[in-house]
Amino acid sequence: MEELSEYMGRLFTVAANAGVSLEEVGAGLATLTARGYQTNGASTALNSAILKLSTGTKELNKLFNQYGYASSASALRTLGLSGAIDILYKATNGATEKLHDLGFNYRDIRAATTLSSGAISEYNKTLALMNDETYKNGLTNEALAKVQDTVIFKFNQLKETYAVFIQSISEYLNQNKNIKDF
Repeated sequence: MEELSEYMGRLFTVAANAGVSLEEVGAGLATLTARGYQTNGASTALNSAILKLSTGTKELNKLFNQYGYASSASALRTLGLSGAIDILYKATNGATEKLHDLGFNYRDIRAATTLSSGAISEYNKTLALMNDETYKNGLTNEALAKVQDTVIFKFNQLKETYAVFIQSISEYLNQNKNIKDF
């Protein structure tokens, strides 16, 4: 668990510095893990791709200049992760060697190719759900109901235990009416 929090801590720090929202990170992790990545591998790959897009390379910035952005970092901040990945896919068709030519290494490429392939629609659907206030409120209400059910259940258990305790004392007192000091 400590190792996982270390991976996530790095990912959230890099994402925040790059202007990538928590919802985008969540959608990215959900998509990558749904595609078979272990959580730590998904967070490492996503972290690496966001870092690459936010720092850029000469070749990568040249590509984003062709789409009207000063750099890959400005495209990432303006378009979000989905939009930046979409440009990468349009330019490379998801080809690993083309991404490598833009300065991506194997870690960056893993997330970029997975997200830019057919998974981008999956990512966008997940992102839309994460940004949907009704959906988020529904999840919050559902979680609250579970907590309340648990609290109510425990309270009812306590009440029953107390009732049994009081009944036991009453029975004991009725059986031992001669006790003067109770």
